[in-house]
Amino acid sequence: MGNQWTRVGYYLATLLLLVVMSQACGQSFEVKGDLLNTNSNRPSHGWSSCHANTNPYPVLSSWSDHYPTPVRADDCLTNSFFNLCLTYKDPVSTYGDKFSPAFTPASATPQQERQVFVYGVRVPNAGPLTNSHFSMNTTNFAAVQPTVNGDWKHPYRNDSNHFVAQLHGWYWVNWFRSYLIERTGTFFASADIAKKKLLIRPAATHVANNAYFDSRDYSMSLGWSEYNHDGHKADLALDVATVLHELGHANHYIANPSSIDNDYLSYSCYQDQTYCCVDKYGCPAAIHEGVADFHAKIAFPDKDGTILNYFFNSPQGDQWRDLDRIEKNKITAHDLFARTNKGEIHDMGTVYASIWYGVWKKAKANCSEAAIEKLFVEHLAGIGGSDNFITAFSTIVAFAHQLFPEKAAQIIADFKTEYARMGLPVQ
Repeated sequence: MGNQWTRVGYYLATLLLLVVMSQACGQSFEVKGDLLNTNSNRPSHGWSSCHANTNPYPVLSSWSDHYPTPVRADDCLTNSFFNLCLTYKDPVSTYGDKFSPAFTPASATPQQERQVFVYGVRVPNAGPLTNSHFSMNTTNFAAVQPTVNGDWKHPYRNDSNHFVAQLHGWYWVNWFRSYLIERTGTFFASADIAKKKLLIRPAATHVANNAYFDSRDYSMSLGWSEYNHDGHKADLALDVATVLHELGHANHYIANPSSIDNDYLSYSCYQDQTYCCVDKYGCPAAIHEGVADFHAKIAFPDKDGTILNYFFNSPQGDQWRDLDRIEKNKITAHDLFARTNKGEIHDMGTVYASIWYGVWKKAKANCSEAAIEKLFVEHLAGIGGSDNFITAFSTIVAFAHQLFPEKAAQIIADFKTEYARMGLPVQ
């Protein structure tokens, strides 16, 4: 199948899909103008409410184009159409179980690679990986280039230059930008709004058991984890939900720079109780963590509601940030605050993420979750450095009325229900 025919078929299929989905959902949304943030560089896009990826042959023609969602292809590594094979959400979620032996550059097997890199896309045949949206730091190792076969199917085993980490960090960050713009019309962390490129460090070898966003130099550093990896180091750029969590911090920071104090995101309550929430009503750093977790969740609507699966080499990931488990077990803001008796910001961030997740799930059931995603992204501009969960509700109400005046009453009622579920009644 030629590339020209693939592109024509893709656009025709996409057009037909949008028509069918808008009829099936009984509605169609169009983002007109800049709504609550005036910036002539912000795009205005139509968007569909229903999640779907029906393009069997995703093609990225240029590193600067709209990044399509990779498609499941169990034979990706041997399929000649796809020249880049990725994991989806993270290797553990893709594989469906913990790895034994561990899946790391020092211990991965060819069989594991065939089980993990099963999401394919066709990308440009040549590098470098660069565009006007993001930049990537590879000063400590060689920048990724195509293999001797002319594709991008680098093995993870013995990957001393972290080529696979570079490809994952680059593709998924750019994909999420494309995805949020398609879904909501807005991505604050893009260079056209931020007026600077977010620097991606896809293999920050000095960052042990961590990944982080730093507002001071506008960068995200993706380190490594040795938790349950047989003493080896797993590149966290492959833990895509974690990557998008850090990207969520950047998106919130650009939306409202007052929302972040970098020290709050650098220290644990176990180190210094100054950097903790003082009660179950939360604090700005907890909101930032919850916002980041919810970014990661909406990126993979068909996967579970947890994070850090690959970090811990566990299908359960971080159970205290598993939004499905929090809901199922009726865990409240008081429970999460009392878990460490210190109001640790990641625990408390689960409160805010869980509230949004509950509203989003209800909307998803009737194919209108993109409205909640739009509300979520836009409300970030109104969440600053003095907010807690209660004041954040007032911001949600204001944005709901401005964005969706005809639906605001129902949206607000749904939020009240979710706040009450978390033991935080609001009026």
